[in-house]
Amino acid sequence: HLGFTDDVHFIARKLHEQQPDRKIFVTGTSLGGNVMVKFLAELGDKAQEIGVVGGAVSCVPMNAIDCQTKLDEDAFNCKVYSG
Repeated sequence: HLGFTDDVHFIARKLHEQQPDRKIFVTGTSLGGNVMVKFLAELGDKAQEIGVVGGAVSCVPMNAIDCQTKLDEDAFNCKVYSG
């Protein structure tokens, strides 16, 4: 889901608690990339406090609502991408 990053925050905090010197880099593709961008934006300047030092994303939808409409247009896209 585009809006949920609680699980990523949880894992990052747990990793930092277990190994405070660990450097964490996050990555994601497509909607996973969207989640990582949102996660990094939510952390902002506090990212390094939990060991998050970088991230890379690819193929992130620029407008997820418009993308979903396009995916729902035909049976193939709906079945493959929307469920």
